[in-house]
Amino acid sequence: LAGLKHLNRLEQVMARAEWADPSIADGLMSNTSGLVVCATSANVFARINGRWHTPEILNCGVAGVMRAHILQANPQIQVRPISLTDIQNAEALALTNAVRGARPVGVLRLNQREVRFDPRFFDEVHGFNLGAAAAGRLAC
Repeated sequence: LAGLKHLNRLEQVMARAEWADPSIADGLMSNTSGLVVCATSANVFARINGRWHTPEILNCGVAGVMRAHILQANPQIQVRPISLTDIQNAEALALTNAVRGARPVGVLRLNQREVRFDPRFFDEVHGFNLGAAAAGRLAC
């Protein structure tokens, strides 16, 4: 079922149950190789070395509707494997889903460390929503 939109969310539900801190909005999920796949309720986009990237969805994860619209409206975004080191060194991070659209991540807690992302790139993330809306695929 990798990549398919379906209603079996057991992995995400179990992952989300791992924390009770209300200040944590979402969590990153990785595959058995340690590569980032998605968040518990969203797809992931990372700005690395001046370019936006999103993880490959091969053996697990869901290629979400909003992710597909963003990729169609922004063909320069590269789909590739993304490691936790890539995330730690990213300039910006965004989470996307069809309900909430694209949301910038301000702070990521990773291995007892806080990674703060550059707010200068938040407008680029909000532009993902505008690009999808202009393509007639998202109601803003």
